[in-house]
Amino acid sequence: MNDFWMPPQHSTVAADIDGLFYFIYYWSIFFFVAVVGAMSYFAWKYKRTKHEKTLGMHHSDALEITWTVIPTILCIVVFVWGFRGYMNLSIVPKDAIEIRAVGQKWFWSFEYVSGATTVN
Repeated sequence: MNDFWMPPQHSTVAADIDGLFYFIYYWSIFFFVAVVGAMSYFAWKYKRTKHEKTLGMHHSDALEITWTVIPTILCIVVFVWGFRGYMNLSIVPKDAIEIRAVGQKWFWSFEYVSGATTVN
């Protein structure tokens, strides 16, 4: 999936990283719309007139558990997904080619296992 802000996928792990990005992105949009929608609804529903008394606050264990458990589950999912992606990045593939890269002031030089050398 290539969008206007994502570069083309040129690695074996790009799809997994992009998937995690979109997971976080769409959940963020969902929660933004839900919070702004709830805030707007309650601001309209409970708007106070000039001499009206304020309503008392009530405690709700179910509500507190819900808004603690759901973000915790989402954080665990993002952590596990990201950790798996990190581990996939840190394990060198079996058919990898070792290249020695040296950065110098105005160019790069690359030395391959076969002895060949290239610059830039």
